[in-house]
Amino acid sequence: MTTEFTPSKLPGNVVILDEEIGAGMAQDLTRRRVLTSGTGLLAGFGLAANSHPNAWTSTQAPLRRDFVKDYVAAVRAAGLKVGLYYSPINWRYPGYYNVNGDKLASPPWNYEGSDPASFDYVANARTMKEEVYQAVKQLVTDYGAIDELWWDGGWLAEKGSDADGAYFWESGLLRDASNRWNVDAYGETDASGR
Repeated sequence: MTTEFTPSKLPGNVVILDEEIGAGMAQDLTRRRVLTSGTGLLAGFGLAANSHPNAWTSTQAPLRRDFVKDYVAAVRAAGLKVGLYYSPINWRYPGYYNVNGDKLASPPWNYEGSDPASFDYVANARTMKEEVYQAVKQLVTDYGAIDELWWDGGWLAEKGSDADGAYFWESGLLRDASNRWNVDAYGETDASGR
């Protein structure tokens, strides 16, 4: 990609698809670290590899490209610290809107079945959570040392705060083995199963 950027032409939030230009710009602007988003996006599309069977990422057809890998390499080559941003929100899953499996007056906007009353929202939410755990595990293991990991969007059904969704995501130090949405093979536990 041969696009020229000058600081006077940059908007507040810049989208750069050429990692080397982006890392060079960060150097020119005297930044010490660079943060990328897109490692997990609200629509469920990720720019990094994710081996979860339900993942939807840029490493699949038609792109077949790991943008995070390219970004990390360019940022490190520029001598900068690597930062990643991840959001667990995933609108592809109807279970995101009903993790507890409550009776709903009407199905979530993204439900595509013929019988919303018998849909297993809890199991669907568990699959979403497993995909998130696998994505984050790969982000912190597949790309070498990550200097900063920003996390945002732990709320559920587009309501509340990160703290309100903590019972589902289990974002603390230890997990509860009896949690309804146990991630099984997609998360690591200590000897007690937490």
